[in-house]
Amino acid sequence: LRFKSKDVTDILLLHDTHLNFTTLLTTNIEQQIDRKSTGLLLRKTGAFWIVGLSFAAIQLCFEINQINEIIQLFHNAQKKIYQAQLDGIWKLKAFIAGNELVNLLGLERGPKIGKVIQAQIEWQLENPELGKEECLKWLIENKANILSD
Repeated sequence: LRFKSKDVTDILLLHDTHLNFTTLLTTNIEQQIDRKSTGLLLRKTGAFWIVGLSFAAIQLCFEINQINEIIQLFHNAQKKIYQAQLDGIWKLKAFIAGNELVNLLGLERGPKIGKVIQAQIEWQLENPELGKEECLKWLIENKANILSD
């Protein structure tokens, strides 16, 4: 058998995120999903998130002999993702990118920019109703903490 390296990478990614999808799947029906951690998981897996969720459901079928309950858990998790408007979240761009970060925050080019962009993405996941101005204010207030991690 021959696989494209991208296919192997995708399979390994789904394997690596399996436990995260199992946790998402088994979250209490009444409990809201954690938008940030779920969003980061979906950003990591991209459009394959539905496959990851399916794999977790299939695995649970082998562990628990209650297929109807597992199907309900699958649909519940899927519904929560759609309600949180996380489908397609892997396309989310940071409000403020490279050159603008250098100018606004006085950063030097390099790995620090990546840290700030990642922090923005996490902030945007936690604050979907807020915009660029609020994000910039938060970045300025938390610059030292973001860069110290």
